[in-house]
Amino acid sequence: MRNLLTEYENEFVQCRGWIAHWEDLPECSTRRVVVQQPTIKKANKDILYDNQAAISTEHHLNLFIKHSDIIDYGCDFALYSPINFTGYVNGYTRSDGHLIMVFMQTNSQQLNTDWKS
Repeated sequence: MRNLLTEYENEFVQCRGWIAHWEDLPECSTRRVVVQQPTIKKANKDILYDNQAAISTEHHLNLFIKHSDIIDYGCDFALYSPINFTGYVNGYTRSDGHLIMVFMQTNSQQLNTDWKS
């Protein structure tokens, strides 16, 4: 299914899914988050997320979030809690030669939660 993303390489996208698992990787100050059923949409700042064009819904994605950036995600890291993220679609060649599509996340501002506090 990620082959659908090849035509969106270097495009800015918005995603929403739910947290299935996470683990901290202290050796690189990073948290690996497994996001289940992420819906990937082509980002458009003039349209609400729900009305944006869907690209695909994946089984899961791995996010690698620096510990210093965790607060920017505006969510509780609890099982089955929702998570939103933005980024660019990029190609990556595995050591076995297979091309897969990955996300280079960008820091997100969670205005709805920022304004509440």
